[in-house]
Amino acid sequence: MTKFLKLIQNEYIKTLKKTSTKVIFVLIFLSVFAIIGIAKWAEYEMQYYQDEYMDYMTDEIDYQARIDELNETKEPGYQFDIEKLEFLNNNKIDSKSWRFLATEQLFEYETSYDENENVTVEYVYPEAERKMLEKFIVNNDWKNFCKSMVAVMKMIPGVTEDNYWEYEYRIKNDIPLPYSVEEQLDWRNQLIYEVKDYKENIANQQPTSSLQEMLPSGSATSDSGKEETPISAEANMKVALYRLENNIEVNVADNKEGFEALDVNFWSVCFASNSLIKIVGMLIIVITGGALANEFSSGTIKFLLINPVKRWKILLSKYIMSITFGYIIIFTMYILSILLSMLFFGTDMISAEYISYIDGKIVVTNGFFELFKTYMLSSINVVVMATLAFSISSLVRSASLAIGISLFSLLSGNVIISILKEGLAIDWTRYLLFANTDLAKIASGNSIYTNHSLTFAIGVIAVHLIVFFLIAWDGFTRREI
Repeated sequence: MTKFLKLIQNEYIKTLKKTSTKVIFVLIFLSVFAIIGIAKWAEYEMQYYQDEYMDYMTDEIDYQARIDELNETKEPGYQFDIEKLEFLNNNKIDSKSWRFLATEQLFEYETSYDENENVTVEYVYPEAERKMLEKFIVNNDWKNFCKSMVAVMKMIPGVTEDNYWEYEYRIKNDIPLPYSVEEQLDWRNQLIYEVKDYKENIANQQPTSSLQEMLPSGSATSDSGKEETPISAEANMKVALYRLENNIEVNVADNKEGFEALDVNFWSVCFASNSLIKIVGMLIIVITGGALANEFSSGTIKFLLINPVKRWKILLSKYIMSITFGYIIIFTMYILSILLSMLFFGTDMISAEYISYIDGKIVVTNGFFELFKTYMLSSINVVVMATLAFSISSLVRSASLAIGISLFSLLSGNVIISILKEGLAIDWTRYLLFANTDLAKIASGNSIYTNHSLTFAIGVIAVHLIVFFLIAWDGFTRREI
């Protein structure tokens, strides 16, 4: 055992002395910095558009100009519209406030024509109800307004609890209706809007639509705008309700898509850095692709075989060094991305947890654990490509050929699978290696194959890894020096 560990140590010494190894560490460091740079640029761009959006949303309506226009056109009911505009102006009602919508309701009217084409304009609501509604608006009495809305909606045939859930929830939890655009974009209000939307869409068995064109920091998203089935909508609704009930502003799960998330923050940048693992795969291919081929082409294999060590031990020591070296790089990248994200994006969200809905219950886990799990699931691709490069390296003398074939497989494998499955509808491709290497995607249920489980994917990968290693073992042990 001591001799075997010595072999691994020697492989590490040889690898670390190479200039290419130092270049690899520099490239990883620069890659993480590049992610941070892209994130800062995205943050600046998003803040710019958010400011533009806020400027647009906070533009006040020129009530007097509209009144003058109505006096000129004198369309049927224009007196009622003028009365409404004067009411809004006199009470300084923000156009994004609940009071604005309530005022629309207060002054809602209907027109009718008799046989002589004479027009009659009347308010929709009785005078008593209008006076009560006006009192709520003037006094900013959102709670009694909500109670009146619940009472009215309960009397409408076909209306269910889901339709007036928002009003009852606000009353019960003392969450006021938004008074301005800033309050409207508050994370609690955003979650309430989402739950309301989910409830209505679950009832209608329809995909959930996007509620807002732009969400503020910490708000929930519905899977980055993707269409959702009633099942996934229910899961997101349960998570949103849990956050409301427990006063949780940030859910790490909302940032799992990295830069596809609607906010740039500590967590979205950390998860975005996971994309660099593909670069790690390329770099490890360079190391493993030449691990055996270079030994034979340069003749140094003779010095290794002079020692009384079996060939399979030499082979295994090189393989273990390649895989563990890959994981050292991944761990380095994991720590580096966290530290740099903390430095450039602050630590305000660092204590946030990952909230999900699994098997009918809310599951809360540590954000760093979920980040690490994502890294580990993605790292399987590095192991697969390293093993493939290793097996090819044992068969050929040219390191360039081994590296070239492996890099081509890494870059084109998923594209080929996508063409075969989505373009030609060939389902048996699920048994191929590259259909199963993206474990993070499969674990989240976003595979292009139906009923594609993590267990199945790991099984397929394991079979291919065994075949690759047997090829490497056979090629190395039988090969002439």
